[in-house]
Amino acid sequence: DHGLDAAELAIEMAERLYDTQVGETMHALRPLLASLHVRLDTLLGQAGQAAHLDQLRKCSDLVVRLERHLEQLREYARPVSKERLPEKLAGVLSEAEHRAQAALAAVSRLPAGVRVEKDVPDSIVVRVAREQMVVAFTNLVMNALEWLPKGKGGRVTIRARQAGESV
Repeated sequence: DHGLDAAELAIEMAERLYDTQVGETMHALRPLLASLHVRLDTLLGQAGQAAHLDQLRKCSDLVVRLERHLEQLREYARPVSKERLPEKLAGVLSEAEHRAQAALAAVSRLPAGVRVEKDVPDSIVVRVAREQMVVAFTNLVMNALEWLPKGKGGRVTIRARQAGESV
């Protein structure tokens, strides 16, 4: 019994240390990214040649992606809830879709003419730590949306089926 208590305490300590390390890393990188972002915006405003402008836009896009990845790192570093509750998978996926579209729209990276189609029956219920599942699916949807060909529209399809005890 004492060994189990010690193991649980060690896990909690490790999670806190991991969260602290991620927080310190983000604290150190945010000002650097902000400074880089400001300088890129200044250069974009002063760029005269189309080739330079294109390269600066690509650099700016990379900074935005790096900022997003840091935020995702922070989300993943949060302690995972041990509580697993029954959730409708369709609801989890809908929330993830909305978060992904809002996050991409906020940085002007939501591709035009793209739609997300969900084919997930409301009857599928899974026992999950909801927030972690929403974060994971949000990242999947964001990656899918970001890598669709620009300006050509397209669709991201999310499909799930129940097969006995498995989804």
